[in-house]
Amino acid sequence: MNNLINKKSNTEKVPFVLKIGFCIMFILFLYSLLCITYKKEYKLKYDENSTLDYKVFLKDNEFYTEKYLGMDNAYIASLVDYIDINMNYNFATEENIKLNYDYQILATINIRNGNGKNIFKKDEILFENNKKDVSEDKLFNINENVKISYDKYNNLVRNFIDKYKLSGVEAILDVKLLVNVGGESFEYDKNTSNKSAILLSVPLASDTTEFTINYSLSNESDVILQHREAFITNKVFLGLIIILAICDLIGMALTILIIIKRRNAQAKYDVELKRIKKIYSDYICETNLTQRREDMEKTISMKIISVKNFNGIIDVADKINKPILFHEEDSRSSIFYIYDEKVCYIYHMNVKDFEK
Repeated sequence: MNNLINKKSNTEKVPFVLKIGFCIMFILFLYSLLCITYKKEYKLKYDENSTLDYKVFLKDNEFYTEKYLGMDNAYIASLVDYIDINMNYNFATEENIKLNYDYQILATINIRNGNGKNIFKKDEILFENNKKDVSEDKLFNINENVKISYDKYNNLVRNFIDKYKLSGVEAILDVKLLVNVGGESFEYDKNTSNKSAILLSVPLASDTTEFTINYSLSNESDVILQHREAFITNKVFLGLIIILAICDLIGMALTILIIIKRRNAQAKYDVELKRIKKIYSDYICETNLTQRREDMEKTISMKIISVKNFNGIIDVADKINKPILFHEEDSRSSIFYIYDEKVCYIYHMNVKDFEK
């Protein structure tokens, strides 16, 4: 009965470790789901419209009696003092989503060669507004005024062109209203965002003395703001989970290798024990000894001589003409021993001997 219990515990011990490994892997997988959010596609429809008004204020001169010229005219570069710009943007949606927004007015100098490639670019934030929540009406309005000193940007560009002796280049000052809209609803926890712009382009360092101002406005209806997708919410925690998962996989792989190695050794042990019992059956006498080898060596009042292999115990049996007593401790260990007056010869065969 004890042998059966020992056999069962030895065969199930290592697979139980694998079961624990799989459980850990499953738990880590569940925790990883907390770091990744999977959302189906979400569409936010909205309407937007924008308006632009600008006035080109002039320096004192003997020709123009007006202080400024209105939109959509041609302008004498040397007479321009500054450009007064009013920007207006409106956003509205019917979606049940909590919205917020922020915006900035950006001035960008671009100097391009004849192929349209940028030689020089410089950004300057003229105005920046912190994030605000949209009212319950699900709409908001932006109305801002900026004044652009023409000489400031024109002189900067001319100095750059003159210093590096550039020719055939195009210089543009872009003044943009950039609007960033974001939001969360009770169903979705990923921010949606979109940038819309009012763009006004002012030529700089023109070869001619007159120039025109170009502008574009955003006027859209039923626009899709953003499509949802899977995203990582906690990169640090997910990284830790991946590291633990790798360690768990390595541990499981090593455990499987140990299992394979032990099973191979067990098979060799079983074959060898069967061979010994069959070939040397005339030598061997199986006993019902219940003590383990270590206990035998402590309790027997005889000199104990350990024999390295089974051939050694056969040689002893032939010399002293004594039977070989045999006892199987469990499925992995057997004892062969010979009593000779005050000496006990013992050969202990173990599965570990076949793992090499």
